[in-house]
Amino acid sequence: MAVNDSAKAWGAFACVAFFWGTTYLAIGVGIKSFPPMLFASLRHLIAGTLILTYFFIRKYPLPPKDQFKHIIIMSLLMLGIGNGLLVWAQQFVSSGLTAIISATFPFAVFFFSWALGQSKPNAKVITGILLGFVGQLFIFYEKLDLLKSEDFRWSLLAMFIAIVCWGYGAVYRKTATITLHSLQFSGWQMVTAGLFLLPFAFFSGEFSKLNVVSSDALWALAYLIIFGSIVAYGCFMYVLNKLPATTVSMYSHINTIVAVFLGWYFLNEQLTFKIAISTVLTLAGVYLVNNGINTTKKPQ
Repeated sequence: MAVNDSAKAWGAFACVAFFWGTTYLAIGVGIKSFPPMLFASLRHLIAGTLILTYFFIRKYPLPPKDQFKHIIIMSLLMLGIGNGLLVWAQQFVSSGLTAIISATFPFAVFFFSWALGQSKPNAKVITGILLGFVGQLFIFYEKLDLLKSEDFRWSLLAMFIAIVCWGYGAVYRKTATITLHSLQFSGWQMVTAGLFLLPFAFFSGEFSKLNVVSSDALWALAYLIIFGSIVAYGCFMYVLNKLPATTVSMYSHINTIVAVFLGWYFLNEQLTFKIAISTVLTLAGVYLVNNGINTTKKPQ
């Protein structure tokens, strides 16, 4: 990968790591007024429509038939099932705890990468993943006892399924030949996922539960459409094309650091020495994973 491409890839990675770290807070605000499936559906439908409108105006052709297979598979795995379940679960689980659970995402990616022969275990990669995960425990360890609560069981199962779907979706992207522009490909996925989630919202009676009493929920939806979907998901599709899936998955560890700083800024939560340790462990983990994969990865 050329130096310029490498810089773009890591810039896209930084966008994913930061903006998706902010989405936990935005989702938490949004679902106070919007039912979860409807909220997720509207987010994807609006973002996808905006993206595809841009490409229509620019006279980009429709995707070839063979690309729709990849669009459907990835949209259902990552946005339909993955994001849909995560939003639903956040009704019952705090944004901080959602972040720490989502930090297990690299384990799913590593497992599927290994199972499909895209990578193989080595000490640096395994140590990097574990370091990053331990870094998350330093931040949220006081909240881990909530996992024992019966109220969280279905939500935790939903998040586990979401993480597995995201993990396989990320690895699937590395095996699929995508000829579309990364952002255009993202737009088609968003529209597909939005349409997939809409019937769940309808048949669960969410339309009758819609009660937007605060402008904060609308701002949260707008933020997620622009920065969570158009910017971050577009960058995610781009960076998956440029970097190993296991390296990309480490964004989920950085997410939790972003969540902590947002808690400090918006909720006056205290910054502690444990958070500093977590930051060091997380960044060390990202470095080791990337270095380990670059040492052993197969030629493309």
